[in-house]
Amino acid sequence: MRGPVMLDYVGQQLGNYHLLRLLGEGGYAKVYLGQHHYLKTEAAIKIFPVFLTEQDRHAFLSEAQVMARLIHPHIVRILEGSIEQGTPFLVMDYAPNGTLRDRHPAGEQLPPEMVLDYVKHVAAALRYAHQQQLIHRDIKPGNLLLGRHQEVLLSDFGLAVAIQRSHTQPRSAVAGTVAYMAPEQIDGRPCPPSDQYSLGIVIYEWLSGTWPFLGTVSDIVAQHLKRPPPSLRARAPHLTEAIEQVVLRSLAKNPQDRFPSVQEFSSALERAILQDRPRRLIKRPSFSSTQPKVTPNLLPLYRNPAPSDDAASAASDQSAPAAPARKPRSPTPPTTPAPQESRASAALHPPPEVKPAPGTTLLIYRGHTNTVTSLAWSPKGKHLASGSWDATVQVWDIATGSRIVKYQGHTSRVTAVSWSLDKKHLASGSDDGLVQVWDAVSGQTLHTYRGHTRAITALAWSLDGTYLASAGADQTVHLWKPTSQRKPLIYKGHHAIVEIILWSADRKRITTVGRDQTVQNWDAASGGNVFMSPHNPDAPARATAWSPDGKMLASGSEDGRVTMRAAISNMLLFTYREHTQKVLVVGWSPDGACVASGSADQTVHVWQAQ
Repeated sequence: MRGPVMLDYVGQQLGNYHLLRLLGEGGYAKVYLGQHHYLKTEAAIKIFPVFLTEQDRHAFLSEAQVMARLIHPHIVRILEGSIEQGTPFLVMDYAPNGTLRDRHPAGEQLPPEMVLDYVKHVAAALRYAHQQQLIHRDIKPGNLLLGRHQEVLLSDFGLAVAIQRSHTQPRSAVAGTVAYMAPEQIDGRPCPPSDQYSLGIVIYEWLSGTWPFLGTVSDIVAQHLKRPPPSLRARAPHLTEAIEQVVLRSLAKNPQDRFPSVQEFSSALERAILQDRPRRLIKRPSFSSTQPKVTPNLLPLYRNPAPSDDAASAASDQSAPAAPARKPRSPTPPTTPAPQESRASAALHPPPEVKPAPGTTLLIYRGHTNTVTSLAWSPKGKHLASGSWDATVQVWDIATGSRIVKYQGHTSRVTAVSWSLDKKHLASGSDDGLVQVWDAVSGQTLHTYRGHTRAITALAWSLDGTYLASAGADQTVHLWKPTSQRKPLIYKGHHAIVEIILWSADRKRITTVGRDQTVQNWDAASGGNVFMSPHNPDAPARATAWSPDGKMLASGSEDGRVTMRAAISNMLLFTYREHTQKVLVVGWSPDGACVASGSADQTVHVWQAQ
């Protein structure tokens, strides 16, 4: 029996919407990008096959009414539904950043903290849907969309049915995606814990890179019904036993043995992931009315120990270094010397310079609208470039916090930024798989590198600014020259995603750190491996930076801290605790005096290092 015939609607009009292009299609519907005829706003238009019976028509309208009542920040909103010339369609909010399946292709392992961020959004949406007496029945990465601000949006409630009707469904009504389907759903008896089971399969896949059950459709069905899921830690040894136990409980065959609700499942997963990694929320100091005015992007955290009337004039000096120094007031002497004598005395005996203590926050930049993932200091340390999941790179002044340029040449979240030593060029990498080389002042794109087949994970200019090394989720490192058409040198020594690239001071070697738990040093001229060494899987080097003199190493962690250690002795020198969420990137100023750290709390902190 032939399935429903789906026509191509590009260029046609449905309701008030002109259909611009096809966004995606499944077994029973197509989704188009539509533009409102009068308002010029964009929406996703989901078109279903032409109905065969009046009963189908009533069923569609009834289901559309149920879905339109779902109003939640993590559920795709149904704006309207109608039937025009026999064609049923829904108008939905447009999620411009694709799905989590697009973002993370099959086989990619995700960090537990990233998984937790996604799960919190999905669990909140499912909790609300279950409260509305609805079950989704098709939780999978392809039905988890990314909104305009990278928030996760649960979509495709087309399979959802009212709970009171689900218990009377015949077995022939079983629907969903078999790889993620709960045993009771396979038996035609879906219930709210069925969504928890499907979400557990998604989490298992994200953490391990594969489904728990593999084989033919009949093999997978049989395993869902009878076989316990294989050990998660056997496939992902870096995970803790606590994480594994939470995920496996959500995959219990009997719904009664799972967590009482999807929200409790999410909370248990959060406790397991954050176990032994307490987040410390630091109480911010209060500010008096004597604080100087700053730009809206700045939150001043550095306060002089003795505020005075000259604070405003000191702050207004744009030539001041990033770490402003204060001169303490001397007590009033019993006699006032002559002006000339006073100047001479000051010249011979200048008051001692007071530097902020290590860890003093100097400024916070708030120009991004999503997680900050990458940083690059300008060669002279006057500017910072920060990349974010908001798909932008922003260059801003370190003294004032004012933005100089906002680069928007990527179509997906920015994952890496590197500044050339000639001060003129910036390179940025993105989940769109491209490396863009652009002018640091004007933001004009100068070169686009398309050699990688998946998302860019790390970038580094050579110290002479001639070559770029770029790493991708395709597990390769490419060494190439933006001004040349020569083929890149491709290094394939890693067996997992490469997250860090560092050039040696003599420009002859490149050090790379990967999720395969190895640090590899290789020859920049030939691509030959020099040596390989393992690193600690419980403390992956995802946010590290050497000081310019090579004596100290700053490392950002998942608990919001940045630790500073001595290079030779590995002795802990200082811990910065001012971020409220995980630190994803750190960078030293060229003079080694300051460290910048970017976090999932959507801020960049600049703080005293020495």
